[in-house]
Amino acid sequence: MGELAQRSGWSVRHLGQLFKTVTGVSLKEVARLIRFEHIHAELGAWQLSDVAQRHGLSDQSHLCREVLQFSGETPLSLSTSRRPTAFTALGVQPGDFGYALRNHT
Repeated sequence: MGELAQRSGWSVRHLGQLFKTVTGVSLKEVARLIRFEHIHAELGAWQLSDVAQRHGLSDQSHLCREVLQFSGETPLSLSTSRRPTAFTALGVQPGDFGYALRNHT
């Protein structure tokens, strides 16, 4: 976002407001959704506390709240069900998008 702001001459805050006006979702929520997709991809392969740490969450309970908010399920339930997410429905891996938004919200 910083580079885009510099090129456009607008502030990062203004770009964030424009993004929310157009999409109806804030950049912070988009970054949280992308982080959730990464977390979902790792559930079952790592201990929950390790997944939380890898994705910048304060602890395992924070991870559980995030997963519950985005999926409506506990991490264990979600990892065993392997339901499709936005990324899997599109046929892409969450890593294809990275965390570009994460540091600018």
